[in-house]
Amino acid sequence: MKILVATSQFVKFANYPGGDDFIDALIDEFYDAGHDVRLVLPAFPEVEDNAALNARPVLENLPIDLIDGLVSARVLSFAFNEIPVYLLGVSVNGKPHQVEIDTSDAAFAAFFGSSVIEMLCRIEPQWIPDVIQTCDFTSSLIPIALRERNKIDSFLGRVVTVGYERDLEEKHTENNYMNYLGPHADIFIRESNIRGLNSRDIRIAFERAYSDAILNRELRDKAA
Repeated sequence: MKILVATSQFVKFANYPGGDDFIDALIDEFYDAGHDVRLVLPAFPEVEDNAALNARPVLENLPIDLIDGLVSARVLSFAFNEIPVYLLGVSVNGKPHQVEIDTSDAAFAAFFGSSVIEMLCRIEPQWIPDVIQTCDFTSSLIPIALRERNKIDSFLGRVVTVGYERDLEEKHTENNYMNYLGPHADIFIRESNIRGLNSRDIRIAFERAYSDAILNRELRDKAA
């Protein structure tokens, strides 16, 4: 299965307050099980500037059409333990522009979501994921961006989106993750549903959710 994991919480090199190593372990499990897994996250300066990761630019000035107008995105890439990783950042006047990334900001979530979808269309046209896994507020608008893209063409029409909801003690009041995700992702998994499971069983639970989402999409397509 081709799986794109979109997150701002990859602790191995993008840790921030409130992050954990859940996504790290899940990606390792996917890879070890033979899935074609890839990772996309914001271009945090501490990641982009980490010489050991050797992130290289692969695309500049990718036009992103947002409500407030056009914004240019840039994409960097590197491999981490043989897993392809993409970084999405902002480009201004054709040049890289590092900004302080606020992972609770709705405007950045909109930029990130649209950038992920356009990146797939431009950089990886031969690699279309079966599933896009969203993991946090930053990635929560990807299902909406995918839906809007599918109104233009059907290039990503068979991709399903699966959300993951963490059981946070303190949730955003205005920017509640599930308020954005709930009506749009094909299916979602709550942290409470997998609490106490080992990493292998967590991976199996996600695989089952993916299979259910893909089957539901196929049934909807046949009924249409």
